[in-house]
Amino acid sequence: MRQSLLWCGAALLGAGIWMAGTGIAQDAGAKKEDPPKGGAGVAGAPAPDPAMEAWMKAATPGENHKLLAQMAGKWDESSKLTMAPGSPSTEGKGSAEFKAILGGRFIQHEHRSDLGGQPFEGLGLLGFDNLKQKFISVWLDNMGTLLMQGEGTYDAATRTITERGEYADPLTGGKTQKKFRNVWKFIGEKEMGFEMWETGEDGKETLALELAYKKSA
Repeated sequence: MRQSLLWCGAALLGAGIWMAGTGIAQDAGAKKEDPPKGGAGVAGAPAPDPAMEAWMKAATPGENHKLLAQMAGKWDESSKLTMAPGSPSTEGKGSAEFKAILGGRFIQHEHRSDLGGQPFEGLGLLGFDNLKQKFISVWLDNMGTLLMQGEGTYDAATRTITERGEYADPLTGGKTQKKFRNVWKFIGEKEMGFEMWETGEDGKETLALELAYKKSA
């Protein structure tokens, strides 16, 4: 975070100095004759700033951000939660809202539902990191104080985003990490799905959470 802010500040400062310098040069030359027409190839024109070009390339939304934009809207949500392998599942109903933020660079999604008579609230962010060339995510909810982070890729054949990560396991007091695999399913314009798989101590995956979405607005 600190490094990103320093990069951004340096890029903006460099752009400001370049613009100021260009303006001074033009003012000084205006007394003698009008500046020659042309672009970067004209003699005396400032050379492109590699640092600024690299920063802009990393910051510009692309096709993968357009993919995430398909999630935008309000959705009715059906959930099925399984706390441990072999234990009974808890089903619930709720709603979710997905919206593009920060110029379409991220999708923020908020969830509210009822799980076994208990109110559930969750908040997540989805994005695509141009430098890593991976989808990234952050999730937090009222069922804990931990922050879950994942990253993964998109499969055009199955229209799914699969991301993986780890989080501190509350059952061991945070002494061990539990692996998870999330799958976002783009089923249609008005239908979407989500699965969260967890890896147990035996190395086997089990389906911990399943969400079905129907677009309402």
